[in-house]
Amino acid sequence: MSAVLNVGCAHDAATDVVHQDRLDSVFLARTDVVRLELDDETSPLMQCTFYDGSGYYYFYNRITGYIERFHIDSTVKSPVRIKTPVAPWSMNVVSPDSVYILDLMNRHTITLIDREGSELAVYGIDADSDIMPGAQGQPYVTQDGLLYSSSTTGDFTLAAVDKSEGRVTEKMIPYPDIYRDFYGALLMRIPYTAYNSGDSLVVVGFPADNNIHVLNLNTRQVRIYYAGSKYWDDGIKPLTRGLIGSMTVSNAREIEYFREITSYGNILYDQWKNVYYRIVEKSTPMPGVNLSNKAKKLAVIIMDENFRIIGESDLEDEIYSVFRYSVFVSQAGLNIQLLTQEDELAFAVYSIKKNDNE
Repeated sequence: MSAVLNVGCAHDAATDVVHQDRLDSVFLARTDVVRLELDDETSPLMQCTFYDGSGYYYFYNRITGYIERFHIDSTVKSPVRIKTPVAPWSMNVVSPDSVYILDLMNRHTITLIDREGSELAVYGIDADSDIMPGAQGQPYVTQDGLLYSSSTTGDFTLAAVDKSEGRVTEKMIPYPDIYRDFYGALLMRIPYTAYNSGDSLVVVGFPADNNIHVLNLNTRQVRIYYAGSKYWDDGIKPLTRGLIGSMTVSNAREIEYFREITSYGNILYDQWKNVYYRIVEKSTPMPGVNLSNKAKKLAVIIMDENFRIIGESDLEDEIYSVFRYSVFVSQAGLNIQLLTQEDELAFAVYSIKKNDNE
């Protein structure tokens, strides 16, 4: 699919990338901290999470084996919990009796279950898919069916599942050409995505790529926008030239390299502000922090509905990319899990503020 360009924007003819002037008119300020009490049967290490937009934060609790939830206006767990036949890799909670889970460990399927864990429907996914929990609400439930993102052995990063046929019927968004070189097989190959259901848009970003790829599900057209950080080093080199060279790189060197460079993480859509957040994982050389040797300091790029950068903010020192997938958007703002020493699940809440000179 070729990129479609907005009228009046600069155009990189070689790669069909839309370049727009940065505005830097807003910033993120910490306005609150949500603190949820953890009991002895709740783990703070949550990769499979989901926020439903109405205040409930769902997570797979590896201790109990249930999908459980908090309400962010409360401090204790809800009595509602969902039995699941497998440990889900990712999930989308339409309601407690309508939960889509991605099952990679057993059958390589998307399964629709109710709160008792009974299967309501099963859908096949691509055999090459190696799905990471890098986005909110996987699989996305669209008007045409289901959609999920994947780090694959092939070259696609989005797959559409036809619910009536129960299988993948379309593959979209190839890896950018820069991935002909090797940036690491761990966190540097994960495609991060956000879904704007109101406009039927899926936004895809890659850790090594300054650009974002925006797919219109109605037209199946893709626009590519420059969405780079002020911390990006244009002179950055891949680990090795050509994928074949990856065979000579150890895991230890991959982690060291990953910590040295600035890369990109999660992308989230804010339905209340109609903006997008792109998390920047800044160069943070070794040693690591507690719980993770792959943790890095963070900044956040803010983009408007036209994918123009309108701000970029550094986050405080105690905010790290330890909990890459425990991040969500509520009406109050962007919520990012804190690294604390307490028996709690804590999220710093960041709200958009205008710069004084605007």
